Amino acid sequence: MQSVRFRLTLLYSLMLFGVASILMGGMYWSLSNSLTNQIVAAEMASASSGPTFDIEQERYDIRETLELQVDAQTLDTLRRYSFVGLGAIFFVSFGVGWFTAGRVLMPIGRITRVARDIQATDLSRRIGLLGPNDDLKQLADTFDAMLDRLQRAFDNQQRLIHDTSHELRNPLAVMRTNLDVTLSDPDADLEQYKHTTEVVRRSSERMSKLVDDLLAYARHEAAARVETTIDLSQLVLMLVDEFETAAAQESLALDIDVEADLYVRGHARSLEQAIANLLANAVRFAPTGTAISIGAGQEAGWVWLTVSDQGPGVAEDERERVFQRYVRLGEGEAGRPHLAGGQGSGLGLAIVREIVQAHRGDISIIDTPVGATFAIWLPEHHDVEVAGEFRRRRPKRKGAPTPVG
Repeated sequence: MQSVRFRLTLLYSLMLFGVASILMGGMYWSLSNSLTNQIVAAEMASASSGPTFDIEQERYDIRETLELQVDAQTLDTLRRYSFVGLGAIFFVSFGVGWFTAGRVLMPIGRITRVARDIQATDLSRRIGLLGPNDDLKQLADTFDAMLDRLQRAFDNQQRLIHDTSHELRNPLAVMRTNLDVTLSDPDADLEQYKHTTEVVRRSSERMSKLVDDLLAYARHEAAARVETTIDLSQLVLMLVDEFETAAAQESLALDIDVEADLYVRGHARSLEQAIANLLANAVRFAPTGTAISIGAGQEAGWVWLTVSDQGPGVAEDERERVFQRYVRLGEGEAGRPHLAGGQGSGLGLAIVREIVQAHRGDISIIDTPVGATFAIWLPEHHDVEVAGEFRRRRPKRKGAPTPVG
């Protein structure tokens, strides 16, 4: 009794039974009145113009009696056949209604099965109902559209979780490395402790701002980010200072060649994340005893930044794929886990590209004899429109590599 199909079938059968009962009842009533008001024997008697005798009257009475009996038998037969027909109509209509309701409700059953099969971690199933654009197809299409929205929301949630875990590692690793080095040095003086404290303070502030940004992103408030004028040279020097201890711990030299007053327009914390990811990759992959080169300058209306290491480099056929999410090309010769939390997540360079492209810039891997050099290009902030094909220009920096097209 709880089945919608059964209720629809019963409703259909009762409605058809009721209509059939009304029609047959009307037919029976009309026929009964017609037979009662029209007696053939009486009409024949009234049509006779001559005198009537007793024998004729007797014959008339017999015919009238016989006619009444025939009429009664006819009405009784009609009544019996009507009841049988109504019973047959009810059962036949119940079977037809059951079949019809099943056909009509079939899409709903499909929707139910798909909904049962969908799991919290797999929203890829769709109904994909075909047929005319009726109410049930619109319902199925609406359900598919809802699943698309849930899939996007779930993907954004997973992306947020992965980005959060990745982006919080760098400042945490910087803090831990600086604290470990300072605390393990028995000859550390007050100035070194002050420097470590300052690095930890800046890293913690960056973490706090990063968490705020991620929460805003989770609340779909990413569009509320305000762009400001940023001195990229100061931003680079601040981040290099944070990574100096981690680099020194692995006997890595940081060669800095940064022009002053490199102004760009953008979101400071996002650019911090991008540059920190490049520095963390360089420290992680550079062989012990080598140097990491950080350069920055401007040319033809563009501000450029390069981070170079002497690690294993990136093969030419992998240079595009390395910027995709979850792509890992190996741990490198050094294979240091302390700035990446073990094996890389394959998110760092993908996040860098997204940030740079959001700032109307670009990032590429450029040809160098040894290792890998990542180059970021951002529009210089000034009143003149940026022009020029920056990918094919050589930065005006001595020893800077040539970008590839």
